[in-house]
Amino acid sequence: MTKNETKNQAKEALAPITISFGDVIVSKDPDQKLVIVDIGKGKWCAGSAIMEIDGKEAINLGKFGGTLWRDDIKEIIDHWDMDRIIAAINTYLRTSGSSGTLFDALRKNSVVPSRILK
Repeated sequence: MTKNETKNQAKEALAPITISFGDVIVSKDPDQKLVIVDIGKGKWCAGSAIMEIDGKEAINLGKFGGTLWRDDIKEIIDHWDMDRIIAAINTYLRTSGSSGTLFDALRKNSVVPSRILK
């Protein structure tokens, strides 16, 4: 069996998982926690790494963080509401500047219903 065949079988073995905007997940790296900021379509979603700045939660979305696939998600451990996400973004933006369109896009993504990620 080739390395790619083994990797494909591992992806297929994962059960689908229901994801929602604001879910906090543990990735393959157990020290990395991300918040889902776009549930995406098809087999992907987007998450932003959670960090700490001055003792407060912070996230840097850039262009909505990074793409996540089902096999990137080990488990869902928490859920953040929109206020907590905005507070974490504001904590980050204090050191880097601001973007109004970022908040508009987040508001749009926050009302999309949950879906199953396969």
